[in-house]
Amino acid sequence: MSIGCFVDKSCVPTENAIQQKLGLTLPLWTSLINVLGNRKAEQSLKYLYGRQYGWAKQFRIKGKPTIALFPNEGYFVALIILNAGQLFAASQLHLHKNAVNAIDAANLYREGKWLFVRVQKLHDLKDIEALLRLKEL
Repeated sequence: MSIGCFVDKSCVPTENAIQQKLGLTLPLWTSLINVLGNRKAEQSLKYLYGRQYGWAKQFRIKGKPTIALFPNEGYFVALIILNAGQLFAASQLHLHKNAVNAIDAANLYREGKWLFVRVQKLHDLKDIEALLRLKEL
């Protein structure tokens, strides 16, 4: 099973196609993109990490990768990488199931953990926003 639903590298998804796939989670997607825009994040649509992941909107702040959003059928997955200090701070937050499961499931690498958080509800979006604030510390 792939992280995103647009896995064909030769077929760049349109904004309309992305919006249709997101369905009822489109307002959450749009809200998060607006939050990132307010933080002066540069965005680009990229094919990331191969067919298991697919096309994503990648955001960079001050040249550093900050978050990637993988659209899927009725939800999206936010990829956010947290270092050890940020992970400790995240453990002090009251996160919901999807974020906690992503932290628990992620492997620990030298740069930290790659969290793949499924965003379906408003509380998932709030968790992503809280994790993004940790990256600003």
